Amino acid sequence: MATRKYLTRRQGVEFLRDHGYPLSLSHLNKLAHLRQGPPVAGKWGRYDLHDPTALLEWAEARVVRTEVDRRAA
Repeated sequence: MATRKYLTRRQGVEFLRDHGYPLSLSHLNKLAHLRQGPPVAGKWGRYDLHDPTALLEWAEARVVRTEVDRRAA
């Protein structure tokens, strides 16, 4: 049986920072409270668990393209 790697919110922030997304734990906590945070894959006790792939998809979806970026694409 293959095991999946899930990340806590704190680990998710570090994971996203490592992938170039400038994010603080307090901001992600605020987004989660407003139900605008990344999807929760499950819970372990009181901790939300996140799938790393879903975290990256969520972060990329939040990127706002500038007019310069649109012309270059």
